[in-house]
Amino acid sequence: VGFDIDLMQEICNRLGMELQIKDMNFDAIVTAVQTGNLDLGVSGITITDERKESVAFSDPYFVASQSILVPKDSPITSYEDLVNGDYTAGVQLGTTGDLTATEIVGEEGMERYTTYFEAVQALKQGKIDAIVIDYFHWTEQGEWKFDPKYWPDPAAMVKELEEMDIHPVVSIWPTI
Repeated sequence: VGFDIDLMQEICNRLGMELQIKDMNFDAIVTAVQTGNLDLGVSGITITDERKESVAFSDPYFVASQSILVPKDSPITSYEDLVNGDYTAGVQLGTTGDLTATEIVGEEGMERYTTYFEAVQALKQGKIDAIVIDYFHWTEQGEWKFDPKYWPDPAAMVKELEEMDIHPVVSIWPTI
């Protein structure tokens, strides 16, 4: 369920291949590709210089923006409010939200969760004050407010560095 799976299903359909999905924690995907446990990693993986050292990237297939998600009644209005250490931000472990927030906020103001769902639950329960999250994941504001202007992140598929070039296969996506 979700955009990445729908995209890969359509690519596999067009190539006459069967899609096999392995459910795993986000922070394990790049390692699974490196070790050959996955043929292709597709999970909104943003392109970073550090990741480029260990895996090959396709062309980006969407650009998300890191944003701050807080309850509507929160006094937090931007990421700058998180810098002073008065608030705790939650992130999904291993994401660029984790990397960026750690760089800006620091280790002391961070709580890491295996999934975004866990971070959202912690926010709802008042255990944290904000979540640094891809704006792409949250299209309905409801009881939340966003500060979506920060940290644009192009996302791509990842393949082992030594493997064949994946750009020709992935270039079919805009016509889907």
